[in-house]
Amino acid sequence: MRKGSLAARVVRGTTLVAVLSCFALAGTASLISRVVWRSNEEKALARTMRALASSVEAEALEEGTAFAEAGPEALKDAALAAYHVEIWIDGRRTYVRPHGKPLGPPAVATGQYRRDKWLLESREFPGGGILLVGTREEGERDALKLFASSLLLSLPVCLILAVVIGRVVGRRATRPLIDFTERVTAMRDFDPPAASDAAAIPRLWMVGRERDRKTEPAEVADLDDAFHRLLERLSETLRRELEFAANASHELRTPLTNMRLHAEEAMREATPEARRALGDQLREIDRMVHLIDSLLVMARDSESGLPLGEAVNLADLVRDVAARTLGGGADVHLPDEAMVRGDEGLLGIAVENLLDNARKFTPAGGTARINFDLADSVVRFSVVSPGARISAMERESLFERFYRSPEARANHAGHGLGLPLARHIARLHGGDVRCVSSPEEDACFTLEVPAWQPRR
Repeated sequence: MRKGSLAARVVRGTTLVAVLSCFALAGTASLISRVVWRSNEEKALARTMRALASSVEAEALEEGTAFAEAGPEALKDAALAAYHVEIWIDGRRTYVRPHGKPLGPPAVATGQYRRDKWLLESREFPGGGILLVGTREEGERDALKLFASSLLLSLPVCLILAVVIGRVVGRRATRPLIDFTERVTAMRDFDPPAASDAAAIPRLWMVGRERDRKTEPAEVADLDDAFHRLLERLSETLRRELEFAANASHELRTPLTNMRLHAEEAMREATPEARRALGDQLREIDRMVHLIDSLLVMARDSESGLPLGEAVNLADLVRDVAARTLGGGADVHLPDEAMVRGDEGLLGIAVENLLDNARKFTPAGGTARINFDLADSVVRFSVVSPGARISAMERESLFERFYRSPEARANHAGHGLGLPLARHIARLHGGDVRCVSSPEEDACFTLEVPAWQPRR
């Protein structure tokens, strides 16, 4: 369970609720206990007072004496272990049991009241005497003990239950979202050319959607519906983009081809100056054709890869491209054979872009170096440009489409698609293109592709 996941938040929420509930329940229990305890004390004191008053009245009636003589005699044999009893006559204490600090004089002649952590009740008898009975209040201390013991006993149990229930509820609550994420991730495997059918992508989404439709929560169902509608709009947009790219490619190739044919035809009868101008025009036309081809290749989804292609000897391919691009100006170390599987035309474009990049940025008098490293499962082709340096800030920017460094913009023609296109082609083949040199070393780029494996 990840720290920031929804399930972890559910666990933390249930734990917090459990802790707060423990404090609330323990506090409520102690408050209720205090109220109940006080009520019981008041009732017990009232019963005790009635019993003692009845004994005093009976003693006075039997002996025919006044309250001053009958009271002490009646209280002498009474069981009063939990109570403090006093008799007050004319503002003086005449009897106390047990001995100790006086609780009086009584605040009222007859009634129940509290004073100095004592619960007291007094009753006035004929002749002016007052019987005072009291008991020490222990309810608050007992309520505090109850609160502490309830909290100590219930908090660990509540925490364990909160964590267990939180994990179960969190996983059940996030299961639809996990399924949703898995279906979204599975969408990476669709083949973009099939998206010319506007319903192809939504149909792929519906394959996993119907299975969980009846059990997923309403919020996830709403998200599911919203995502499905978004896929429908995206598939339609993708269809239009693919149609536009295909149509634009076709429509641009035709006039460019015608322009090239007319320029070549005009060169046959043109003056030397006109031939130079027409030659520049042909080169610009070739650049535009190359740009169109590059953009079409970049439009392919690298995640989907390529169908299982033909076996290609990458060493021979690099040898041919190096001879055409660099001529004899390269230090080439190639094996006789380095077999990979893929599209020879696309791999040729990637190799040509890397070698052309080395040719442009190798200082005058320098010689580009080409090396191969053959491993069991990877073929690694490296190009080193002696004297060229690449700063740490530019390492990844070089692979952004249309990015050109200030030096490149000032000294070299181009569109900033050479390295991004080489990386894209390598990833179509399950490999990659990287800059592996530090800022203090000669610039070095590597093309890695999986080695050829026999078909099974």
